[in-house]
Amino acid sequence: MIKTNMKLKMKFKVFLIIFIAMLLIIISYFLYSYFFICKFEFIGEEYTNVEFNSEYVDMGAKITYRGKKIDYTFSTNLDTSKLGNYEYVYKYSIGDKSYSKKRILKVIDTVKPVIVLKGETDVIIDYTDEYEEEGFAASDNYDGDLTDKVTFEKEYVSDKDYRIKYSVKDSSNNEAVVYRNIIHKDLIAPEIKLKRNINSYLILGNSVDLNDFEVTDNVDDISKESVKIEGTVNEDKEGIYKVTYSVEDSSGNKTELVTTVNVQKKNTSGIPILYYHNFYDDTKNEKYDPWTADIYLSKTDFIEQMDYLVKNKYYFPTWKELEDYIDGKIDLPKKSVIITADDGHASYFKIAVPIMNERGIPSTSFFITGRKRWETYNNVEGVNYQSHTHDLHTRDCKSGSKDGRAMCKSSSEILADLKLSLERVKNNDCLAYPFGHYDNDFIKALKDAGIHMAVTTMGGKVTRGTNKYKLPRRYIYRTIPMSEFISKVK
Repeated sequence: MIKTNMKLKMKFKVFLIIFIAMLLIIISYFLYSYFFICKFEFIGEEYTNVEFNSEYVDMGAKITYRGKKIDYTFSTNLDTSKLGNYEYVYKYSIGDKSYSKKRILKVIDTVKPVIVLKGETDVIIDYTDEYEEEGFAASDNYDGDLTDKVTFEKEYVSDKDYRIKYSVKDSSNNEAVVYRNIIHKDLIAPEIKLKRNINSYLILGNSVDLNDFEVTDNVDDISKESVKIEGTVNEDKEGIYKVTYSVEDSSGNKTELVTTVNVQKKNTSGIPILYYHNFYDDTKNEKYDPWTADIYLSKTDFIEQMDYLVKNKYYFPTWKELEDYIDGKIDLPKKSVIITADDGHASYFKIAVPIMNERGIPSTSFFITGRKRWETYNNVEGVNYQSHTHDLHTRDCKSGSKDGRAMCKSSSEILADLKLSLERVKNNDCLAYPFGHYDNDFIKALKDAGIHMAVTTMGGKVTRGTNKYKLPRRYIYRTIPMSEFISKVK
């Protein structure tokens, strides 16, 4: 028993000695480390990612030796405008020895490219239409323009509707995705087609069929009975009667067609064709060119003339109606007149056309299509374009009293010019002779070109049987009094 206790005491002493020795070693190590070993600590991460083109601010380092702070210098090859690995080098000295430590920096690009769609992101189109790509642009903060790298594909959400997925990746594999939704709806309203002109006429005592129309729709099968007709025509009383046709399809698309029927006695005295040239706005103190004063008309006078025609319920025949009237196929109303303007001057389109459009008066521009102003005024609302030749409106012919260029050209040369003009005006109903000059070669060229009629500068009215290539007109000039204008249209 005594021996056992002695052994336990001996083991305890050995354990205690070993414990004390280890504790002394540990304390000695920490004391040595604190007072005799240099310590370097990064403030922040030793391995750091830096965003492309960003401003990097280094957090520095903490260096101590024997418990004292050690100063350091640093240098770097960092260039955030270029992707890649870089170093931040810290340099310090202890005694006569120099040391360095590196922080590793990596410039990376984590910014996604940007895709910008042209047009709407939600596109609604008709059932019968196919979407035409409006375009897009893609750019990246590092790679620049990526438009040609964009891919797109359709993702259908129904039989007709789909979305287009546009995607692109930059060189760092950052991906951008945007969508455009293509939605199909019935957007097209029904169409009502009259078998007469929208603004038509009726000879007093004759009858008009207001049901003389057809109705169609791109989706629905619409019957004529679905069309609502408002308005009546008194066939036995002169006047202008308004008749409105309206219809709606199953998608809520509405069509309203407003028409007029001009009831008059038949014309027995002929149809006047009026012709104008230039206009000036006297309400703004504009002046006309004194060298060509007669070809100008003031805005005030023109308004008075047009208002007279509207107030007195004049009808404005089409060229086809005039041709049929000449041939004896139809009658025209007693109060009928055709408005024309020669050369295609800017003042006609800027001053006269808006006045006529406001009053529902159609007019014809006999345009010299080879002139530069064609590019500006070739598609003005309310204007019927007819030929005034392409490049024959000059006075450089020396053949007698008729000095228009066409007078020195052969029929084939005139025809070549007319073809150029017709390609532009898209109409072959009537032509105005330049300066009113024509001959047999000119008339032959007109017929060969398929032009139906031609107007001159000779005064008079168009009556039944008038030579369709020698139609007279009545000139409206600056100094004409209103009383003379009235006599010209009667």
